Order: sequence, then structure tokens, then C-alpha cells
Amino acid sequence: MKILSLDSSSRYISAALAVDGVVRGEFNVSYDRSASEKLALMAKEILDIFGLKVDEIDAFAVSKGPGSFTGLRIAAAMIKAFSFKDDKPIYTVSSLKAMSYRYKGLKHIVPAIDARRDRAFAAIYSYEHDFELVNEERIYTLDELISLVNGLRGTIIMPGDFYGKYKEKFGDNVVAGVYRENEPIAKEVLDYVIDHIDEIEAEDRYGAIPIYMKSSQAEEDKK
Repeated sequence: MKILSLDSSSRYISAALAVDGVVRGEFNVSYDRSASEKLALMAKEILDIFGLKVDEIDAFAVSKGPGSFTGLRIAAAMIKAFSFKDDKPIYTVSSLKAMSYRYKGLKHIVPAIDARRDRAFAAIYSYEHDFELVNEERIYTLDELISLVNGLRGTIIMPGDFYGKYKEKFGDNVVAGVYRENEPIAKEVLDYVIDHIDEIEAEDRYGAIPIYMKSSQAEEDKK
């Protein structure tokens, strides 16, 4: 089974390809503009390297958010277009879950994406043994997240761009994620899908709708 994963939910765009349950390649690129063009080129390049065409991909995977309002739509629209001809299945994974999935062996993982106005898209996961959600994915105020995180014991990893903005508010046992701020997650989305392919339900191209959790910034600015 061949699965192509794309993500543009942060300041990184990323693509990853799996064949028969093994991730064969991934690309991660930081961008400022033209994310749609770069993501399309990245998808084409990773397929070309392995001598594949889009028609030969059996399924697709994409982050469903939360994250960049525009970025989420770009990757979702591209995945839907790829799956359209033969109505290939689409698997979606939340950005926060994918960000956490890279940190196997850690008890406290707090993915947090800046939602502006002292708020974060966040959750608490644990991957010390089984991968599990400890606190729900939602928008947290800064004070709520400080209270939750500072109440945990042991090392806490906080992937995403929220920690860098407010790190002085958290204890010394809190550290940034591997990529410091924005994290490319196409591979982690793919890893999660591969490991849970028999448990998660694929969506058709009409059902794979990104989760924004809040209005776009343009809408926020009108308020």
C-alpha cells in the first residue's frame, strides 16, 4: 500500500511517502510565501524519486488542524484533488496529535500552537507506554495552560510555537520541541496512520474538512 502525506499547517510545508507500511522518504521546507506552489512541487518530486504517479497512490493522509487557516486549506484541497479521480481514501490526523507522536517514551507532551491573544491550540498527551490523550484538544488561555503544565512533574516537552513566546511563564522542567517552534508533521501524520490503519476510519474527499477551532485572522480582525 502506498500512502502520500502532505502538511502545510505551520511555517513548514512537508511531504512524506510510505510504501507497504514503511516511510520511504520525506521533505520539509520552511516557507514564507507561495505555499501551494511549493507543496505541489514537493509532492511531485517525492513521487518522481520513487518512480510513482499520483494515480498509483492508494491512499492519502493530511493534517486536519488546528493550525494556519490558509495552510490547512492548501494541503486539504491538494489531497482532495489527488484523490478525486478514483475516490481514493483520505486519512486525517490532528496537528496536535501528530506533533506529539514523534516523542515516544515521554510521559508529558504538551503540543501548543499560538492562537494569538494569549491563547493556544493545545492538549496534553502521554507516550511513556501507550500513546494517549490526557487533556483534550481545544483552545486554552495562557493562564489555563500555565496552571496545567506547571502542575505536572518531571520533564515536559512542549512542541509548537507557543512555548517560545511564553517560556518565561513555565517551569525549568519544560523544554521546547525538536524544531523549537513550527514543526513539519507530514511524516508524523503518516506514522500515526500506518500504526493505526486498522483502527481509524478513512474519509472521502467531501468529509476531509480541516479543524480550525477559531475564526481566520481576517475574521478576528473585524471583531
